[in-house]
Amino acid sequence: MITGSQAVAGGPDESAVQPRWLGDKLIFASDRTNWWNLYAWSGQDGLQALCTTEAEFCLPQWSLGSRPYAIIDDDHLLCTLNRGGERSIEVLRISDGALRAIAAPDVAAASVDVGGECARRVAQLPRPTGGGCALRPRERHLVHGEIRDRDDH
Repeated sequence: MITGSQAVAGGPDESAVQPRWLGDKLIFASDRTNWWNLYAWSGQDGLQALCTTEAEFCLPQWSLGSRPYAIIDDDHLLCTLNRGGERSIEVLRISDGALRAIAAPDVAAASVDVGGECARRVAQLPRPTGGGCALRPRERHLVHGEIRDRDDH
């Protein structure tokens, strides 16, 4: 039985989507500012914007199956962003809202994930110009490198 429930986001004038738990915080995307920005809610701290910017942190919701952000650790999210048609992959530091691009400008993704393969690879992404890049952690920093076909030495 669920008791003591409360609405923390969403309603007639706001959509709240892509929820994920990070410890006792609920992370989600909301269009409350007319931009799909990321927010966190906890019973202790209430609602806080993680990064208020004129960018979309998620795709339109008719694009099913996307994961526009992933939790790296307690203070970092791997995010896809769209700023006026310019897409990027960035790391958001939750503690101060700082964003840091981690992929070349021509690399974009609709979905990202961090999981069991995190030690070897965070994401493998195609480039519109051909080839691709892999994003992987090294000493708590994300780096990217070229992906080559096996025959390409």
